[in-house]
Amino acid sequence: MNNILKPFAELATRFRSDEFERASIILTSYYVLLTGVILLISSVATLIIFAPPETELLFIPETTAQIEIEHDDWSLYEVREHLASVVIIVDILMLIIVSSFAFFFARKTLSPIQEMQQRQRQFIGDVAHELRTPLSVMLAGADTLLCRERDVSEYKLFVIDVQEEAARLARISNQLLQLLKVGEIETCTSQEVRVSELLVNEMRRFTPYANARKITLTSDVDADITSYTHQDALIEIVQNLLKNAVDYSNNGDGVALALRSTATSLEIIITDTGIGIEPAQQQIIFERFKKVDKARTQNKDSGTGLGLSIVRALVGALGGQITLKSEIGVGTEVTVTLPLRHS
Repeated sequence: MNNILKPFAELATRFRSDEFERASIILTSYYVLLTGVILLISSVATLIIFAPPETELLFIPETTAQIEIEHDDWSLYEVREHLASVVIIVDILMLIIVSSFAFFFARKTLSPIQEMQQRQRQFIGDVAHELRTPLSVMLAGADTLLCRERDVSEYKLFVIDVQEEAARLARISNQLLQLLKVGEIETCTSQEVRVSELLVNEMRRFTPYANARKITLTSDVDADITSYTHQDALIEIVQNLLKNAVDYSNNGDGVALALRSTATSLEIIITDTGIGIEPAQQQIIFERFKKVDKARTQNKDSGTGLGLSIVRALVGALGGQITLKSEIGVGTEVTVTLPLRHS
């Protein structure tokens, strides 16, 4: 008996724990209920309209009635005589068919919601993991200091560690807020942006950052290129790509920025001469909290794994595309293609 009830118990447990399955069954029930109501109304109407009157046999010759009754195949009259049974059978078959299709389409309808929910859960888990690391470092350091009296130098080192971890938490928070604002860009009004001038200014601002890490910055920007786009989003794209290229380059490497335009689009190309990215990592590098080999990280400011995810989201919001080419031992090239006019 227990073996017989076990599948039903597992189904009930799955129904309670799996929101997607529960929603699919509930939506299917609504479909079937609606279909049942429609069938009920149509069946009642059919019976009222086509059911034979009780006195109809009086007007049918006895010989004709006998022939029809003895005939192997149902005559039209016999169908009408058994109309209620026929309608019930047809209704049951229709409900079975509708139930199958309804469950299939319910799952199809809810699958995007399920995928979004899974991505949301993954994102929350990633955020929790990223926040836990700096918090754990600070808590462990505090516990160590409180075990016994320490020298002033040890307290100073702890404060420095806390400062660095707090700065990391601030970067994560700012980038999470930036991801939330991506959707607002699609509804904002575009403005004329002097793209050539903007890129030159960003290269100038990043020069001290690159020099501190012994990275050479060069640019090849076509002059007088303008675009109707969102300036803040464009700045965020360029800053993230430049910082990523500098952070993941070795001392003595170079990072180059180029700007080209066509009749309908512009291309921003950022190239570094670093060690490159593994093919397997190229497939996931634009996902949230995904990082390349940590051995390539050259400094404590090497990001949180959100920078390229923000870039991809911003480029998509501006109606553009981003592509990456990388070869181990040669370097990486990232190309952002944007329309000259984004509505």
